[in-house]
Amino acid sequence: MWLSSLLLITCFVNAVNSAKILVTSAHDSSSHINSMKPYFVRLAEEGHDVTVLDTSNNEKPKDFGPKVKVVHIYITKEQVAEVVGKDAANDMGKRQWRDDTNASFMGIVYFIMNKAFGLMLDYHAEKFFSVANETWDLMITDELFGVHQFALNMHDKRRKGTPYILFSTSMMLITNYIINSFGRVGPPRPGMFVKPPIDSKDIYDPTRFTSRLYGFVQDSSEYIALRYLVQNFGLSNIKRYGVEDFTWREYMKGSSIFFTDHFDRFQFPVPEGTDFHGIGSHCPEKRVLTGEFLEFVEDATSKGTIYMAFGSFVKWDFAPDHVLNAVVDGLNELKNYRIVFSYNGERPLNVGNHVKITKWAPQAELLAHNKTLLFISHGGLKSLKEALCSFTPIVYMPLFAEQSHNVKLALEMGIGGALNKYSVNKNIFLREVRNVLDNNERYTAQMKKLRGIYMDRIIPSLDEAVFYTERVLRLNGKPIHFKRAGIDLDWTEHLFIDWIILFLGAVWVLKKN
Repeated sequence: MWLSSLLLITCFVNAVNSAKILVTSAHDSSSHINSMKPYFVRLAEEGHDVTVLDTSNNEKPKDFGPKVKVVHIYITKEQVAEVVGKDAANDMGKRQWRDDTNASFMGIVYFIMNKAFGLMLDYHAEKFFSVANETWDLMITDELFGVHQFALNMHDKRRKGTPYILFSTSMMLITNYIINSFGRVGPPRPGMFVKPPIDSKDIYDPTRFTSRLYGFVQDSSEYIALRYLVQNFGLSNIKRYGVEDFTWREYMKGSSIFFTDHFDRFQFPVPEGTDFHGIGSHCPEKRVLTGEFLEFVEDATSKGTIYMAFGSFVKWDFAPDHVLNAVVDGLNELKNYRIVFSYNGERPLNVGNHVKITKWAPQAELLAHNKTLLFISHGGLKSLKEALCSFTPIVYMPLFAEQSHNVKLALEMGIGGALNKYSVNKNIFLREVRNVLDNNERYTAQMKKLRGIYMDRIIPSLDEAVFYTERVLRLNGKPIHFKRAGIDLDWTEHLFIDWIILFLGAVWVLKKN
């Protein structure tokens, strides 16, 4: 009897450990899938059969290591031009430098992603349906933008009961907070579309009416764009796939777990629920710098290393002249330091021998090196986390997406400085950089303190993620927690607007009588 019970338990555990898991992310977004990578690689290391659906405008598929399979759908530049125009990439590159990201941007991206899904159905149907027709035990999906993901999740959930987990790779949208009834309101903390800081003293102040008003306008615009415009008019290709009546409410409510990679325990607390967990508190193992970069930064005459990088998505060829001149002239003034500039551009830069211009740099290794004193970047979440994990003080110049929010958070935490892309010049650049260099010990100490808070959890965050994931698998799509009743409320009911209208109506009737 005991032997048969043991065999049953063994089979049950093996079934969980060998689950077939499909991972998807927003189309052509390296930053999103790389935020998810530690989580799904860990699942593969735990014995799960993990496949990533990599849809991108790059001919070469991504590589996530030997334990993760990749199905690559390559959308060519010609195919992209059919739906967004041949100059779309250039237009986006220019907007990063010249405009603020606002709520209307989110709706535009969803419409573009819907067209990208149409390209998959028109040109790559065989490969897409080879993945879609597989039987998966679980789907793990990027929260943002990927219309093809929403179609896969909803279709399989309705017809096969396949559970799915949503993964927020950056700050969550206020729309998703509202739909999930997570209880977050906008004004007490900077939203995703907060204006970029003017300088390092420009910390978000919720007591200022203008700050609250700007946040309210942006949050309201985002909700209207996603809840009404995108849901009703921007997801046509989900209908082509067979999901005729997609709604955000059903989609969000149908998820088994909601994970977020963003900070959940600093100055701006994030509400949690039994189905909502922050799992981003993890740091990679320290990597050792080698080769030409090691030789460059260990120059005996150097006072330390400055590393500058703005990610692969930022094109410096579109940077305004005043920004590029400020950076080049400022770096040339810092002759006592060794500077590595990961430069994604074709415009030649006239810099001294103390500056190494490179298309690619080993970022993790450079930040972990003991001579690195400063990281200059755009404020993406991964960059902020890498700086925190390596105790490297920062100077950020936010450009787009949620970067202004991240920089406001960094300023609130006191871990560095900020530049404004509209007003930066050589003197401002040098002022912010030298302030951090001259006070490096204080900033580094603050980094170490915050990293301790960041990593102080009951169990390691990726262990927690695996635990909840395997709980979802064990229950095979059945509910594993209660859902807040607020999910079923319309926003007017959530804000008591129906009661307010009823009260005002009653007052009006009584006054008439």
